Amino acid sequence: MSARLFEILDVIEAGFLATNPGITFRRGAREVPKMDRPPRIVWVPTKDAFGRPVKGGFNPRPLYSRRAGLEAHLWGLDLEMTENLLHGLVRVLHSLTHGSVEIADAIWGQPEWLQQGWACVLSLGFDLPVTNEIVPTATISSIVPDPAVHSPATGLQPSVLQCGDPG
Repeated sequence: MSARLFEILDVIEAGFLATNPGITFRRGAREVPKMDRPPRIVWVPTKDAFGRPVKGGFNPRPLYSRRAGLEAHLWGLDLEMTENLLHGLVRVLHSLTHGSVEIADAIWGQPEWLQQGWACVLSLGFDLPVTNEIVPTATISSIVPDPAVHSPATGLQPSVLQCGDPG
């Protein structure tokens, strides 16, 4: 199964908190105007775009490519803290997503709800394949020849198919 957006956000948050403890993470548009305490990042899903699958030949098989739109609403006590949040988030995104995220833009505005500090909205797009269900497969761990067919007593040897032989 392919990774889901919430799973990726869990990993990003853990990676960010490892080097920047004390940051609050929230999810959803309703969380943006809540005045708890900075520093804070709120993830808000926006708009997804779908296209043809990028690669085939995998199990599970990719059905579509998905660009999951997401805004990261950053809030710091001052411009310096907010800019540090921005740079730290970009570093973590770069190191953990291995090129599967696009950073579209950052908008520095002071929204109506903001009573103190600085805010920045970072627009992101995550490449997430939409995949089919996993097809069960078997792994051959050993082959036991049939002694009635393949034994020194019968003089028969196991057959080996060569390239181009009819199977």
